[in-house]
Order: sequence, then structure tokens, then C-alpha cells
Amino acid sequence: MNLFGTDRTGNDRSINLRKRAYRARGISLPVVVLILLAAITTWIGKYRSQPSIVEGITGVVTGRCLRVIDGDTMDIRLRDGTDLRLRLLGVDAMETHNLEKQARQADRLGLPPSTVARLGEEATDRMKSWVERRDVVVVLPPGEKGHDGYGRELGYLEVEGEDVGLKLVSSGLAELRREPHDRSRAYRKAASKN
Repeated sequence: MNLFGTDRTGNDRSINLRKRAYRARGISLPVVVLILLAAITTWIGKYRSQPSIVEGITGVVTGRCLRVIDGDTMDIRLRDGTDLRLRLLGVDAMETHNLEKQARQADRLGLPPSTVARLGEEATDRMKSWVERRDVVVVLPPGEKGHDGYGRELGYLEVEGEDVGLKLVSSGLAELRREPHDRSRAYRKAASKN
């Protein structure tokens, strides 16, 4: 053995020792490599950004609203058993959870934060009365961004043919989002009446 860790034949002795250690445990090096690759692939697949939680479904799907999280977010169980968290596209209800965002909304609207919080709670209550534990239609428009930064699907929600995002804007309990979307014109028209 010389200074570089190789024996007289030029073989790297540390690799040979590792091979022997794995063989002594009954595990061959290729098996260990395959296990590591499988683990890495699984980890990457789990944490990489997906275009859609519901695997690229666009169009109209039906389901039932299980729970309203806040004025613009709800949990839906689709007819095929898939659960998704839906964020209404095109609207931003008054904030109830995030105090920093609540302060920004209050500043932008010229309202005290306590009023924004009260309006947020009212938007949540109103949404619960409109959709919770009811059959719903989820519209996932093609070409739209599939989900937001929190992994929520972005789409429209309808109950008995009514767009609940539009109802929220019409009632003054949500602001319009700046990003253009399929129903921007109708939402702007409803907001201008407030």
C-alpha cells in the first residue's frame, strides 16, 4: 500500500474494503446503489412542484365541500374520492389568519385592521353558509396556473349554478386579484357596483 491508498496492483483499497463490508452483511453494492436511487427519486417526486394536485385535470369536476378554511379557501372531495384544497381564482377575501397580510389590506383599504378581521370572519361565515357540506362544481380553467404557493388548487366554485367567488365580490367581502383570469370582466363589473 502506498500514500495514495492503493495497493501494488493500483486498486483503491478503501473501495475494496467497502465492497467486502457490504458483502459481509449480505448486501451487494449495486443493491445499495439502487436503494439509494429509489429513495432519492421518491423524495424528489414528493417535494417537487406539481402543475396540479389533481394531475392536470382541467374543466368541470363535481364534488362536495367538506370544510371552509376561510373566505376564499375550502376543502373539496371530488366524486372520484380525490381530496383537494381549493383557492378561489380571482378573489382575495379579507384576511383572518395572517396578521401581516391583514395589516396590508387594512392600509390599502383605509380601514382599521379590526374591521378587516371582522369582514374576513363574515366572509368565512358567508362562505360556510353557501358551500359547506353541499354538492359543488369545481371549474379548473385550462391554461391557468394550476396552484398557488401553498399548494392549493386555483379554480372557480359553483353551487346550484352560481359562482361563489362572484357572490363574494358582489357582497364586498373580497378584493379582486390583479392576475387576469377567465372571469375577470364579470368580477370587475361586480366589484364596481360596491
